[in-house]
Amino acid sequence: MDNIIKIINEINPYVDIDYTTQLLEEEILDSLGIMYLVASLEDTYDIEINGEDIIPENFQNVNSINNLIKLARKD
Repeated sequence: MDNIIKIINEINPYVDIDYTTQLLEEEILDSLGIMYLVASLEDTYDIEINGEDIIPENFQNVNSINNLIKLARKD
């Protein structure tokens, strides 16, 4: 999960986050940031994230993003 935090820090380097930081609620990620994050996750983890999985619930915090990665690995 440290890789996820590292990617988010590349997107928004001016915030400190942990596994439970509310990324959307605290406006750390916006729609463009999510698209960059998806592309980076796909490259980093060699996965493909389905378009129907790009929903706010999957990007609430680092834990939910990690669950999304696990889901994508099963596909």
